Parts: sequence; structure tokens; C-alpha cells
Amino acid sequence: MKDKKKKIIISFDDIDTVRGGCTTHFAATIIKLFLSKGWELVDYPYLVRLNPDIPWKTRGNAAIAIILTKENGESLNHISNVIEKELKKYISSNEPVMGNSQPTFLVADYNYLYIYAEFFHKLYKTALKKNLNVKKIEKELSETYKNVDRKIIIKSIFGNRGVIGALASIGFIFGHEDYTFELLAYTKNKNKDTRYLTELYQFFLKHEDLTTFNNIDIYSRKSIITPHGPDPVLFGLRGNNPLILLHLFHRIIKYFGAAVDSWIIFKTNQGTDAHHVIDNRLSSYSLLYSQYDAIGWKIKKEKILPSGHHIYKVAIIDQISLSTRNFDLSSYRESLKMRDILEKINDKHLFLILGNLRPFYKTSETTINLEKNYVIYSRARYNHVKPLCIKCFNHLESTGKDGYFRCRKCRYRMKIREKVKLVMKSTITPTVLHEPPMYQRHLTKPLRRFGREEISKSSEAEEIILKIMNKYV
Repeated sequence: MKDKKKKIIISFDDIDTVRGGCTTHFAATIIKLFLSKGWELVDYPYLVRLNPDIPWKTRGNAAIAIILTKENGESLNHISNVIEKELKKYISSNEPVMGNSQPTFLVADYNYLYIYAEFFHKLYKTALKKNLNVKKIEKELSETYKNVDRKIIIKSIFGNRGVIGALASIGFIFGHEDYTFELLAYTKNKNKDTRYLTELYQFFLKHEDLTTFNNIDIYSRKSIITPHGPDPVLFGLRGNNPLILLHLFHRIIKYFGAAVDSWIIFKTNQGTDAHHVIDNRLSSYSLLYSQYDAIGWKIKKEKILPSGHHIYKVAIIDQISLSTRNFDLSSYRESLKMRDILEKINDKHLFLILGNLRPFYKTSETTINLEKNYVIYSRARYNHVKPLCIKCFNHLESTGKDGYFRCRKCRYRMKIREKVKLVMKSTITPTVLHEPPMYQRHLTKPLRRFGREEISKSSEAEEIILKIMNKYV
């Protein structure tokens, strides 16, 4: 018998500004609405972070994708009209803060999109690193795939900039890549009560385990789960296991009485370094606001800015032709340990640079903003010292061209061609360095996830929490 269950994908982008609104909050509203109408979540909603250096992004440059299913589900046009009505309602309730955004949503049949999974995944990978053009994407979509306008419904308000995120977020679904989870708790109160945050640092020290990450910053001894903007997010808990996150959430509610209106758990590419893929060709290092990963070494320190940021001159290797090109590398004041190591390394240390290319704010020159670096090789350093006298153990001195060394104290002479070469132990060992958690991008993989990407995940726990969300969110 033919399965009558309808399976759809809904995606959103750009439903927030620096003054208010929140794409994840609107997505949570839509999920709650559709669950009440008999739809079910097939998987966790996807919170997809894209290129963190896009100039017009608001905060985290996030898009949302949701997979829903229902027996004898409504038509795409009906679903589109319902979402459009809710979106306009959401925008009107947040006016005038939504003035700079260009909210966009997409509705499509899951099976149709799956046929073109390769296209969407490629778009997602490009949107992680580059600054994309909306018109080119729309043209490629319409020219490559026939009748796409009947199979995919895309609607935008105030402009179509959100089309990029709405399409690219689908690619994360089909990519089957590393992922983490984030539990987001929302509040209706515009003035968030965050007085308990000072106590949360000690709470996390006591209750966190190796499955969670970037909920506190041990350098500043602060909790970093609450955003400072005017959005409705009260706090967000990050980790590899949704069961642990839900357990922490209930403990926070119990101990601190946080005024939570609603909550939801997203599957996300946060903390995965998804935006970093090594590019072997120097010719590609030209697009501003793009992510670049390259191998090179430090030539010299250029200057220290009044803000405390350091500028270095580095040589980047083209791994195809083995030629090099010099770039300015900026390391921010907040980099702490990463900047301290940069001060010590020299041209004898080969390191992997992970950063983004952007114009320097006072000149037209382009600069690589350092996000993370790996010291991958320390070339041996040598120190040439005078040999010791074999009789009295004082240092010998050269007598000149005859190749002899003599001892000033006992006058003993030795014929040695050169000074003794000693291998100096490097104080810098191959290591991974990045900024403290409170200054890291959403996509940056924290140190505590290295080597633990799969160990702390549990498919059984993920299924249990998904059932709970379908019933209680």
C-alpha cells in the first residue's frame, strides 16, 4: 500500500536584526504551530551557521531548516500561506526593529529536494566560506532544475537576501557531517532577568561534563550562555548529547527559577570548524569576507595598534606551485595565549592559519584576521658554542686561521675545525591555539571536542529527546 505520509522541508533566514527579532525564535513558533496541527518532526530542527564574516549579518548568521511529516498533509501552497501569515504577524509584533532585515522562507517537498542533494550540499559548503550573490544562485536554480517554481516555494519580504540561507541550510541536512546540539530557552520579557548569571559559572563547574562545551569561559570565569542583544533568547546550552542538555536545562530552572516561556533543541554545525577547509592555491586568496586556511610562517611583527591588536607579516605557501606570498595577519587583543605564542614563533615554525580576509579598517589593504592556528612543525634550532678544554674544562678560544683552539688558563691547544653545534630544545611544541570561548565564533571547534566528536553521542538518547520534543514543545 502506498505511503500517504507527506514529508516537507521548511527553511528560514534573516528574520532578525541587531535591534531585535530572532530567526530561531520564529522557527520555534512555527514548529509549535505545526505540531499542534498534527505534523511531526522527522529529525531535530537544524540550526545552520554560515560564513561568520558576511558584512550585513546580524549576530551569528544562522539559518533554520525543519523536516516535518504528516499523513495526508496539506498542500505546499496552503503551508506557504500559513507561514507567510505567521511571518507577517511576527514582523508586525517586532516593528520597527525589523527594518533592516529581509525575511525569507522556503517550503518544498523533501523527496524532490533529495534528488538535488548534491547541489544544495555544494551551495552550503560555499556559503560557509564565501560571500555569495543572490541573483546568481536564483538563476542557477531556475536554469538547472526544470519546474523548480512548482516544487519549491520561496517567499521574501523587504528583499531577497535571505534566499541564500534558506537554500544553503538544506545542504547541511544532506551533508551527513559532524554536528552538535544547542538547547535554546526563550522568554517573553523584553527586559531579561539575568541576575543569576553570576552564579552559573560555579554551577557549570560542578555539573558540566565532557559532552558540553563553550557554556563558560574559564579565562574570565564567566558564564557565556546568555546573549546580550535584545532578542528573546534567554540562554543557550551547547553540547554533543541532547539528553545531557535537557538535564542541565531542568537543573537551571529548578535552582535559579529562570523565567522560560518555551524551549527547543537544535541540531547544528556549531563547534565543528565546518567553515575551515584548507585551500592549496594562493590565486583564490582574493575574495573579501571569505574564510581561508593556509600554511605559512611568520616573517616579522609589523606593529601594535592603539587598540592592542597586533599585526604580523606572514608568508603563505601555494601548495601547488610551492611559491609564497606575503600577507598581513591581525591578532586581536582578546586572543591572549594565541597571541603570546605568535610573539615567540619565527620562520623556523610552520603553522596552519585559519582566518578570514577582510579590509583593514584604516587602509584599503586586505588583512587575514586570525581565528585559530595550529603550530604543525618546529624546525630544530642550533647554537654554536666554543669547545671545552679537556684538561681544565674552561672554554677554548680560536687562534685564527690555523684552525686551532687554545685555553687561556692552561695554554692547552686543540685542532678543531669549528665550534660545537648544540641542538636547542624549542619552547613551542606542535599544538592547537585559539581565542578564549567568549570570543570564539559559533562555528569554531573548541579544544574539548577534538577527538571526542563521536564518543559522547548517543543515537538512543537523540531518539528519546526527539520524541519528547514532538510531544511537549
